[in-house]
Amino acid sequence: MNLQTAIEQLSQDDLGGIALPIFVVAIVVESLISKSKQLDLYRGKDFLVSMAMLIVSAVIDFLPKAIFFLVFFQLHEISPLKDVVGRQWWAWGLLFFLDDFVYYWFHR
Repeated sequence: MNLQTAIEQLSQDDLGGIALPIFVVAIVVESLISKSKQLDLYRGKDFLVSMAMLIVSAVIDFLPKAIFFLVFFQLHEISPLKDVVGRQWWAWGLLFFLDDFVYYWFHR
């Protein structure tokens, strides 16, 4: 697998394309209900601040993930064990426990 193939596989994940319309519809429905019942719950400035924070946090969250993805991809390519997981059942079990172990120490 090369980097281009990996990026193509990641780009086929269309959760953003599914979630964004639902999110926009929910905002419109909330705004319409608030206006029709004169509840004054929806404020445009709050929406703009929330969207700005969403964009900033997405960019801040994306950059380290992109860098680590590239680093891990390169480490995978030079690893002599790169095909073990796909061929061996025990490797999946080992990875499961190693992932749990790393997660435990991450929270310590």
